[in-house]
Amino acid sequence: MIVGIVVIIVVIAGVAAYILYGGGGGETTPTPTPTPSSPVEGATSMRFDVEADVESGVETDRFTVKNLGTSDILLRVDQTDATGMEFTYIMNQTAQSVLADFGMGFDDYSSDWATYWDNALIGKPGLDKYMTALADWSGSGDYTGDTYVISNIVVDPSIDDSAFMPA
Repeated sequence: MIVGIVVIIVVIAGVAAYILYGGGGGETTPTPTPTPSSPVEGATSMRFDVEADVESGVETDRFTVKNLGTSDILLRVDQTDATGMEFTYIMNQTAQSVLADFGMGFDDYSSDWATYWDNALIGKPGLDKYMTALADWSGSGDYTGDTYVISNIVVDPSIDDSAFMPA
């Protein structure tokens, strides 16, 4: 009887080891389904419009950006504020230069580089906010955020450097 118990224990231990080390059960480790990448992932240039709710109403900003993912970003924002006034900002990250047109032609505001570059609506934080939002974009149509709508989205358009020069 003791021999029978020992045999049963050895058989159970053997079967358990066989299953534990992948020999049985018919189960295989599932291969994870790859997560689809964002339509903007890896983009080096973008063009899109943003209608943002601001204190004074709705502001429209057209972002044109080149050299995304580098420390040499060229950024142009053509803005129409809530009162209908039009402005253009051109920023060059490498040169830390800012040209702005407030309706009277372009002037150099590079001495205020940080003020423009760090601006939450038209500077790098605004660009980062919208690019992060577009990571969830389906790849067609508009993207609606909490206080803004991004439309006319073009991923990796060919943008000539002249777009970042005063006209």
